Amino acid sequence: MSEAYIHIDRVTKRFGAVTAVDAADLKIRRGEFFSLLGPSGCGKTTLLRMIAGFDFPTDGEIFIDNNAVTAIPPNRRPSNMVFQSYAIFPHLNVFDNIAYGLRKLRLPRAELTARVEEALAMIKLSGFGMRRADELSGGQRQRVALARALVRRPKVLLLDEPLGALDKRLREAMQIELRQLQKNVGITFVFVTHDQEEALSMSDRIAVMSNGKVLQVAEPRTLYEQPNCREVADFIGTMNFFEGTVSGVQNGRIAIDAGPLGTLQATADSFASGASVLIAVRPEKISLSLAKIDSSVAGKISASAYLGERSHFNVIVEGLQEPVSVATQNVGRMGSAGLSGGETVYLSWPAEAMVILPI
Repeated sequence: MSEAYIHIDRVTKRFGAVTAVDAADLKIRRGEFFSLLGPSGCGKTTLLRMIAGFDFPTDGEIFIDNNAVTAIPPNRRPSNMVFQSYAIFPHLNVFDNIAYGLRKLRLPRAELTARVEEALAMIKLSGFGMRRADELSGGQRQRVALARALVRRPKVLLLDEPLGALDKRLREAMQIELRQLQKNVGITFVFVTHDQEEALSMSDRIAVMSNGKVLQVAEPRTLYEQPNCREVADFIGTMNFFEGTVSGVQNGRIAIDAGPLGTLQATADSFASGASVLIAVRPEKISLSLAKIDSSVAGKISASAYLGERSHFNVIVEGLQEPVSVATQNVGRMGSAGLSGGETVYLSWPAEAMVILPI
């Protein structure tokens, strides 16, 4: 795969005194499902609109398939866009909605019909051509919007939170369908979302954005297991943070004085003795025990929540300002209603569960 099928080269977008996108530099591969992830107002939709041509950069360049498109209007770019609102024309049936863009190409009627029927089959709506738009469910409207964008065979499909209007169950089903559709058509998808689980489940790679900046670009597992800063770690899933000071460095391992947690041993080679660090541990990496084991930390359960296949606990550890979040699978007593508020438990986790970040 080409490393820079879409190249966003130091792109900045300012609206007056506000910098919406700040020197974004991304290389998106051919055929990749690439997501822009971040909270509202982080600049992800503005960046997507610049790729589409609806907004133009203040600084920087955008290339698609090695061609500069920075100043080219949307209708002349090899891309198409699906919006959150779908923008289905209510006065047109499904066939005419999908055919709308093709009619501008003045194709022979037989070819136009064949391409629309092919698109209907692709989105699993064969036989729905004469159905009115107001007779479709939310999921069906979303598929029609996708078909209308894909029927012109763009090199790049841009999607601005297209699943945001769906209920949870339908949204999860459409995530699977959309990912499978992308694999089938084989074109590059650039997907904007604020939903971390959605991005993790669908993407080949993800760019996490905040305040107009790209903080980290990586595969989903790397983002989750090895975030490069507190902001990424805090945004992707739930994370426990503890402060500490490096007390020793030897052979790629460090000893950390973590106050109430005692001395922790971790694998890291970029910190000097005396450095202040942040220790990040995922809730599911922490084990709960009713009996003290070596290097475990005592605490008391302050709150618990039963969530079916798993349970969540907040554990108060003396000396820590925030409770420790722990997630357990519901197998036996430890993951069921057997543990109650006020009960003393012991926390432990392996060295490899810790991510060590600079403060």
